[in-house]
Amino acid sequence: MYGELLDAEREQSVEEVVTFLRAVCDDLESGDGVTIEFDGDSVTVPGPEKMLELEVELEREHEDDEHDEIELEVELEWVVTKGAEGDTEAEAGEDETEAELETNDEESTEVKDEEEEAEDEPSDGDLEIK
Repeated sequence: MYGELLDAEREQSVEEVVTFLRAVCDDLESGDGVTIEFDGDSVTVPGPEKMLELEVELEREHEDDEHDEIELEVELEWVVTKGAEGDTEAEAGEDETEAELETNDEESTEVKDEEEEAEDEPSDGDLEIK
C-alpha cells in the first residue's frame, strides 16, 4: 500500500510523548522495522538500510496576549528495498517511507507516514536544519 499509512493527533503529557519518541528511536537503532503505535493503531515499516534524511523545523507563533505556540517538526525520510525485512506491505511494493513527528507546546503529537510530501518554504522566523 502506498500513501498515508497513519494520521493521528491528540494531546499527551510530556512523559507520554517522550516514551513514544524513545520507542521510535529504539526501533531506528535496532535496524529492524519501525513500528508506530498510536491511539490503538499500529503500523510497521522497514527501517532504514543505511542513511536517512533528517529535517528539523522550529517555529514560534503568537497565540494570544499571554501565550505563544512553539511547534517542533522532526521529519525522517528513508528509502528501503521492496520486500525488506519488517515490510508489512511488501506485497504492495512499498519502497519509500517518510515519518513525520510533530510536537507543540500543548503536548500534542501528530504522526504521519507517507510516501511523499511536498516541501514548504520556511517563513520568516522559522529555523530549518537539513
